[in-house]
Amino acid sequence: MKIYGLTFFSIIHDLINEPFHLHIAEGSNKLCKYWVFRDGSIELADSSGYKRTELKKIEKALKENITFVME
Repeated sequence: MKIYGLTFFSIIHDLINEPFHLHIAEGSNKLCKYWVFRDGSIELADSSGYKRTELKKIEKALKENITFVME
């Protein structure tokens, strides 16, 4: 799934050992992971290469699309 030019994806084998989460990538140098909870809240789990302002943009995209993400 792409939102704001960012690629949102999950890796099935990750979900066996970890709670539901999404990876977000922009190019090959930026990657982060957000936990997505049943109540619709999100939490940054890990980030590499993103500035805080960019993470805010990602959080906004996740919150705006949380219903779609959780389906």
